[in-house]
Amino acid sequence: MRNVIIVLLFIITACSNNKNNSNESSEREDINKVCDQVVDLIVKGQNEQSMQRLKEISVMSYSDLDSMGVKIDRQMVSILPSYGRMLGAEFVREFKANNILVRRNYILKFEKYYLRISFTLYKTPAGWKVTNFDYDDSLIEIFY
Repeated sequence: MRNVIIVLLFIITACSNNKNNSNESSEREDINKVCDQVVDLIVKGQNEQSMQRLKEISVMSYSDLDSMGVKIDRQMVSILPSYGRMLGAEFVREFKANNILVRRNYILKFEKYYLRISFTLYKTPAGWKVTNFDYDDSLIEIFY
């Protein structure tokens, strides 16, 4: 009888751990999808909407994100003549640090050049949040 109780406790504990892992996995999948959506909106030229979407999952201030949306609009107008038309975006690499921090990297593709878009994700007690969003043409994070 004692062995049966021990086995039942073990099964209950294992099921509970699987449920927690499943929830964590689902949270990560959800925030990854939103990052994908933010990039897709930028590709479509819907920068204000992309920042609105980012506000839903970010700890960054709303005013910083609003300013970034305006900045993206201005910069796209100035770079398009040099970079050519936008062709799309592609997720290229993710770096993880002990299931606490994640850095997701995308490449925004143009006819003549590229930009790297990155999101830094942090696992807070309330769930995964974006703590940083940036874009530039540095490829250090992609290749190293």
